Amino acid sequence: MKLKKKIALLSLSITILSVMISGLLIMRTMEESLEDEMSTNVLNISRAVAKIPDIIRAFEAEDPALVIQPIVESIRAATEDVEFIVVTDLEGIRYSHPNPARIGARFVGGDEAAALLEGKEYVSTAEGTLGLSTRGFTPIYNFNHERIGMVSVGILNDHIFQTKTQFKKEIYFSTFLGILIGLIGAVLLGDNIKRTLMGLEPKEIAGLFRERSSILEAIKEGIIAINEDARITLMNTAAKDILNFTEKDIIGRPIEEVLPNTDMVKVLHSGVAVSNEEKKICGTNIMINTLPVLHQEKTIGVIASFRDKSEVTALAEELTGFKMLVDSLRATTHEFMNKLHVILGFLQLKDYSSAEKFILDITAHHQEVISFIIKNIQDTSIAALLLGKYSAAKESAIQMNIHPSSNLTKMPSSIPSSLMITIIGNLLENAFDAVQYIEDKKVIDFLLLEKEEEIIISVKDNGIGIDLSHQPFIFQKGFTTKSDGRGIGLHLVKQSIDNLGGSIQVKSKTFSGTQFLIKIPKALR
Repeated sequence: MKLKKKIALLSLSITILSVMISGLLIMRTMEESLEDEMSTNVLNISRAVAKIPDIIRAFEAEDPALVIQPIVESIRAATEDVEFIVVTDLEGIRYSHPNPARIGARFVGGDEAAALLEGKEYVSTAEGTLGLSTRGFTPIYNFNHERIGMVSVGILNDHIFQTKTQFKKEIYFSTFLGILIGLIGAVLLGDNIKRTLMGLEPKEIAGLFRERSSILEAIKEGIIAINEDARITLMNTAAKDILNFTEKDIIGRPIEEVLPNTDMVKVLHSGVAVSNEEKKICGTNIMINTLPVLHQEKTIGVIASFRDKSEVTALAEELTGFKMLVDSLRATTHEFMNKLHVILGFLQLKDYSSAEKFILDITAHHQEVISFIIKNIQDTSIAALLLGKYSAAKESAIQMNIHPSSNLTKMPSSIPSSLMITIIGNLLENAFDAVQYIEDKKVIDFLLLEKEEEIIISVKDNGIGIDLSHQPFIFQKGFTTKSDGRGIGLHLVKQSIDNLGGSIQVKSKTFSGTQFLIKIPKALR
């Protein structure tokens, strides 16, 4: 059975049961109330009639009926629902009756003895000359407090039954109306729940939940989710392992209480995603992406995914090493293609001595540069980067000077090669861009110097320089003066240096070149 039908049937069943029970209770209460009201009415009327002075004095008259009948009938006519008011003497002889022909005859019913013989006041139900009726009995006393007769006031049970029937009809109609409203409400409730569940059935939801749980546990990335109240709704096993998190019962707790050093609350309020941000949480350096969860353009939560930065760094170093090697080979290929064309020209001119000299010169110079880099820069990724940049510089007619005192042994474990490549690669690329706009000789001076406690990097060019008004903003993400730039290079440089606990100085004058001087401590601060 579909969820919508289940909900509708359940709601309708509850409504029908509730309405019917309520209707029965109301009906029973109304019947009892009606019976009590009728009994009270007949008894009150009989009491009132028994105390009328004219009726009491009439008992001493020669024919009491002549006085009593008009008085009683006038009262009966003025009283709603009362079928008869009968006044009798102690022998039960009638002095009044709705049918005058029955005056003088004995009272009929068999329930009058207690009033006539014992002087009791009560209500009973009995069959009289007019039919089954509810009757109230009250004894009549004269002015000397002597019992002289009785009064019986009655309402036919047929009338009571008709009144009850009318009440029941109203209750039946109300019950039917309640059930109809309940049916409509059940259908609307079913539709609403169905829409809330996006049309999914419970089995489908359960299946999706199992699949989601399996997927989240299979993902190697840590996943944390919070709701619009900034409380944790999800944390997978990978997240706990990466953060070395051992606490239990964290679902429902505020994220700031469990993991204070995240941007999840900030993203929750701003609705702006944060990508590839480095954070140190619970003593672990991670790369984290934080995304808002939107529903109808409203942020209803935040999801953060992250990985241990050491894993990302190791992968980046491996990939970067290959990339640097490819770039180096590509640049070298272009450079030697140009040189081969020169050699081909000398051969076509049959100037063999010049060709021989040119070959010896370029071979010696290139071998000298390669030997210097390989000998002094022992980190293969950085060596590959410098070879590639050197070849690219020669191809672009840029004189790239690597300072003869440059040296670097194996990189300390506290300094990932990937960050050094980010720093050096982006600074050299910026220098290439800076010198391409000048007509004089294009020169870039590079220094990579390892000292006992720190590593020094210097990149100096004779390019167009940086405008003084721009210098405070060059490390801001997105700031660029290039028409096709993205403003990310120097931001990555600054971020990498900050992560390594280093410092950077910039010296620049417009049209006089720029120098970046970086100092990175070998021991992590």
